[in-house]
Amino acid sequence: MIQLLIINGDLNLSGTNNIQINPLNGPLAGGSIYKLIQYTGNFNGGISNFNVPGILSGLSNNAATKTIYAIVQGTRLPTNVSWLGGVGGNVWDTASTSNWFNSGTRDIFVSGDVVTFDPSGAANPIVNIVGSVSPFSTLMASASDYTFTGNGSIDGNGSLFKTNSGRLSWSDSRRFRRA
Repeated sequence: MIQLLIINGDLNLSGTNNIQINPLNGPLAGGSIYKLIQYTGNFNGGISNFNVPGILSGLSNNAATKTIYAIVQGTRLPTNVSWLGGVGGNVWDTASTSNWFNSGTRDIFVSGDVVTFDPSGAANPIVNIVGSVSPFSTLMASASDYTFTGNGSIDGNGSLFKTNSGRLSWSDSRRFRRA
């Protein structure tokens, strides 16, 4: 369930307004619609003023009910993503936290992604792995150091590649398990 934001008055938007949805009990159900924002006045701006990473279908404004809905289509297909971090304690999880960069925007990790740790995420070098993540491959391609921590692990058949001078370390040996 998503908490509804109620605005008593006009909803005035300009530029890009980021909305981060952090589900508490697993990813949002695909094929679902969630009430996100309800306003009592005018809607000045547009749906394009919102950025909601991880929501594939996007947002919809029902002017009659003065309600903005999040439309969840399901998770995307695997692709190439680069670590950015900075959200939710630098969590690397599956289909939930938007700590990845995908084609110019923040995105979630899905199983089978090709993941890269490069200079774009160097400001957030401590990666908190939560649960089991299964990338197609992992590339450490940075002159900056990265450390994997947390109670999770990198699982599956994916390969680990390292280039450049940055160090990659684990807080313990259980973080990288191959099937």
